[in-house]
Amino acid sequence: MFRPFRAPRIVAGLLLASACVLVASSLHASSYLDRSFGTPQLGVSARLRGMGGAGGALGDAGLGILDNPVSPILDPAGPHGSGLSLQLSGGLARSSENRMVPLYDTFDDYVVQTAIAVNDHQYGSIDFGATLRQPWLHGVVIGFSSAGAYDPRYDYYDERRTTATTDQIVSEKFITTTGTLRENGLSISRELPFGILAGIAGHLYTGDLTDREALVPRQNGVTGTSSETRRSLQGTSMSLGAAYHLGERLTGAVSWETGPSFTEHYTQSENDSVTVGPDAERTVYWPARVHFSGAYRPRNSLRTAFAADAIWTQWSKVADPSDPTQTLLNTWDVRFGLEHYYLPSLPGRIGFRYERSPEMKEADRAWFGFGAGWRADRYQLDGAVEIGKRTSRQEPLWSRSEQAGAVGAGLDQVEDTVTRISFGVRTDF
Repeated sequence: MFRPFRAPRIVAGLLLASACVLVASSLHASSYLDRSFGTPQLGVSARLRGMGGAGGALGDAGLGILDNPVSPILDPAGPHGSGLSLQLSGGLARSSENRMVPLYDTFDDYVVQTAIAVNDHQYGSIDFGATLRQPWLHGVVIGFSSAGAYDPRYDYYDERRTTATTDQIVSEKFITTTGTLRENGLSISRELPFGILAGIAGHLYTGDLTDREALVPRQNGVTGTSSETRRSLQGTSMSLGAAYHLGERLTGAVSWETGPSFTEHYTQSENDSVTVGPDAERTVYWPARVHFSGAYRPRNSLRTAFAADAIWTQWSKVADPSDPTQTLLNTWDVRFGLEHYYLPSLPGRIGFRYERSPEMKEADRAWFGFGAGWRADRYQLDGAVEIGKRTSRQEPLWSRSEQAGAVGAGLDQVEDTVTRISFGVRTDF
């Protein structure tokens, strides 16, 4: 038996949704390798973050539209439920990037890897989703999402010092990327003959990004420099999705999103003087991706679900506007998650994720996450903690000739760690 349509509640819910969108910002602190495009975000709710981001075949209501347009109809409420569901998901993340260089003594003997830069920064987020089911929609489920899709934010600082015993600061280097790329999506999904669930979604991406590098002199004879690129992007894409229940226990799902196409207005400056623009225009592209997912629910007395996702992203067809000669790598992002109900209203979750970087080989990041939830009447509360770790070797951000004489040649060893705490609330009208 479904609940009757309550117009005042739904109107109030939509007003709350609009307010949430106005204050929304996105998540995921990034490292230097993520500056150009940002890491793609999927599984954005606190529920799925506790499962390593897996859950494309479980359904995550409106917040799952980025994973699959059929997410609203795959939601645990089922395709025959009715009413309005609102989701709010947010959190805090701390990013730490340590750059290590080989250190030699005066006899040119290797001593140890030593840190030349340790950067810790905090970022916040808020994402929103909504799902509408009503008898007058004749089986069609409408979903809406507003979420951080790509987040390239980055902060870096280090300093160059003299090799004399006074150890004075010669100059300081700052690198920052601010702004995020958000997705606002609208989907419709429906159950088709033979038990197939199908959906389609349109996505509107918007964002203002600023990249800035500056060298600040701290002694006479050192020249300061600065460069800045301001970018305003707006673009669209569409996605198609399908799911099928292979019996009572197993569900498979797949979705495909076209590569978003952006109109970008940009202004470039050198030493505070405009060199390109203002508001020059060009077309840029983000990658297409295919999302495979599955879910298995064993026959337990208390509900349990295993989830596995694999996302293929076609980065090789994308060019970085700041370095068109660079060849990006296609990537696989693999995720596994488990959700188990210890009590009918108390689920626990655990997950693992392995993602590759499109910028370079052998720069993979592994994530571990866990979370819990609580259901009370019409409200669902969720929380999750994630830790991501990556170690790679990258080109120095300072040329070796500008560093101290004891620093050896070669690449920097870079260790970046992200710790993220997520929370979520959902209410059903």
